[in-house]
Amino acid sequence: MAKEFHMTKPAKTFSGDNMDIYIQCDYPVECFGAPNYYVAYLIREDKEIALGAGDTEKELLIELYAWRANPAVYDLIKDDVERFRQQIGGDPVQYAIYPGWANFETWAVGLWMDNDPPTYEYWIDAAREANDASALAERMRNESDDMMPKLQEIWGDALPSTLQAVDWLEIAKYRIDGITYGGVD
Repeated sequence: MAKEFHMTKPAKTFSGDNMDIYIQCDYPVECFGAPNYYVAYLIREDKEIALGAGDTEKELLIELYAWRANPAVYDLIKDDVERFRQQIGGDPVQYAIYPGWANFETWAVGLWMDNDPPTYEYWIDAAREANDASALAERMRNESDDMMPKLQEIWGDALPSTLQAVDWLEIAKYRIDGITYGGVD
């Protein structure tokens, strides 16, 4: 006799005027540990139209912000997107300008660290050796200070203050997560 499987029922996590968000799973309940994901639906005339999905609420928020490129749709959901952002505690500047990063400075340094092969390899090795993200962040901060050239006039003021704005812990967590969850070769 064949075993009967039961599909997981989506659970609503957010309800807005024009948009609902559910946590869903494509596997039967009997598959312990199956991955869940978040899906946003535009509600129009009793129909649900998928707007985007993400493994986390913050990934979904980034997907929803991408709809700004289509004002006809974004005008319908922008108030709901803002309420959802507030519900999950997202920083509007982070998602509006540099998705996934605390600020421009963190994004720029993280991008440079990813795109310069010797630097990328160096920090991946450092992440493998690190005890935790805080220790790696401290090492990143200290080494950036040590490598900073001694500049004159405006540059001597601007560069240090820019690097002080970098969220080193965020970059360190990103490096360690890449190793832990298989995102690194």
